[in-house]
Amino acid sequence: MLSHTSWGAHSSVLLKIHKSLILSKIDYGSPLFSSAIQCHLKKLENLHNSGMRLAIGAFRSSPIDSISNIAGIPSLSLRWAEQKSLLAARFHRSPQGIFTSPNNLFTNLQDKLNLDQIIPSTISLQPPWTISLDINLELHQFPKKDTNPKIYKYHFNEIIANAEPHIQIYTDASITDQRVGVAIICGDTEIQLKLSDKCSIYTAEAMAILETIKYFIQSVDDKRCIILSDSLSAITSLKNINNPTDIARNIHNFCHIACSAGKHISFMWIPGHCNITGNEKADEVAKLSHISPKAINVPGFTYSDAKKYIKNLNAIKWQRYWSNQSTKLNEIKKNQYSHGLLLPVVPDDKKQF
Repeated sequence: MLSHTSWGAHSSVLLKIHKSLILSKIDYGSPLFSSAIQCHLKKLENLHNSGMRLAIGAFRSSPIDSISNIAGIPSLSLRWAEQKSLLAARFHRSPQGIFTSPNNLFTNLQDKLNLDQIIPSTISLQPPWTISLDINLELHQFPKKDTNPKIYKYHFNEIIANAEPHIQIYTDASITDQRVGVAIICGDTEIQLKLSDKCSIYTAEAMAILETIKYFIQSVDDKRCIILSDSLSAITSLKNINNPTDIARNIHNFCHIACSAGKHISFMWIPGHCNITGNEKADEVAKLSHISPKAINVPGFTYSDAKKYIKNLNAIKWQRYWSNQSTKLNEIKKNQYSHGLLLPVVPDDKKQF
């Protein structure tokens, strides 16, 4: 016995044990068997519900929905729907795992969640130990909250003046009203891109760098360029050569292609909103990209973005279900989260799940 009415483990410990030893086995293979008839699935639901009830010390007469809410564990049907969606997203991330049959298990999910837009995981064009990127993080040594913008600008101009002749290309990304836009500034050239609304700010900033490299390879005659971004996370992720993100690996590959074409690309982090002309212009243009008729649509989002999106949709579905209940607990506890956590916001046109 792990617990009793007057002694034993805390409810939080019992819930962890339930999740680790029981729920993990119930969930195993759920994307395949979750479509079975209800009378068979009910055997698993009874086992799961009993585990939650014993863990939180609820009465046998307590409503299952209230037990699930207090435990912070959604119903098995919701969990299985989420796991099925995550598995479908994982398959679309791996090119060798994409299903081509029209009657496959994930057809409806692919259309509903636009899983065909997930950026696939690619193979590196060169061994990791041969990847050598020119990344300048000198300005990061100055704490932004203690550094005057004029000091940043002075050191920036000094670094640029001492560098070899090159062109400067500024990139920036913006999320406005849950719409994602990207700007690329090269001299007098302004390029605006519209990205998927599922993109995180990291994905948007990294995509901006990737599209800049493509632009430099295809449309610029100069042999050297420096890409300037105010996203420290996007720049530093390029230094991870052993286990890069999917977009970072694409950037590595295109840098290799540029090098093979006799072009050199370097990267530099610059602080945002410090009166660096190119960065200020990129920031302004990026904020208008999502409404600009001239902006180029660039579909695609990462597997990490898909995971976050799927989990948000599932949380909203659970919240909607809980809000429609009429239990005593529902009268005093309006959400399914403990500690009053806020529900993630998803536009109305994306709540179909």
